Amino acid sequence: MSNSCGTMNKHGYMYVRLDSLLYTLHRIIWKMVTGREPKHIDHINGCTVDNRICNLREVTRNQNNRSIGLTKANTSGYVGVCYSTRDRKWIASISLNKKKLAIGMFSDKREAVEAYNRKALEFHGEYAMRKVQSNLLMLSKEYGGNHERKETL
Repeated sequence: MSNSCGTMNKHGYMYVRLDSLLYTLHRIIWKMVTGREPKHIDHINGCTVDNRICNLREVTRNQNNRSIGLTKANTSGYVGVCYSTRDRKWIASISLNKKKLAIGMFSDKREAVEAYNRKALEFHGEYAMRKVQSNLLMLSKEYGGNHERKETL
């Protein structure tokens, strides 16, 4: 016997049908516990099937966008870092208040990733954790060793 209810969509969210309407399971749980229906709810650990109330938080659209990890358009494997073939350098950049800000150009990819991680934590705080952790994991896979986050929130 399964401990879950509903069905999963192609984006990994659980859906439940109530009175012929589909609802995401995390929204039902949030409303049952808080009584509120916010526009945006974030899964703190990024796992969309982990619908425990301790893993859910009410966020603004900007905060929700800050916690998105790698997109399909990414070619470097790192959030906030791309390679300029013209300059032959790694470019680190970040979005803040709907504006893209240049962090810097680097000869070494690791330096670009570390610069992005620092700025992400500075500008986005706890909402940057998923991106920073993704970058640290990729650094470990690509270069070996343990690339722990040295910054504190």
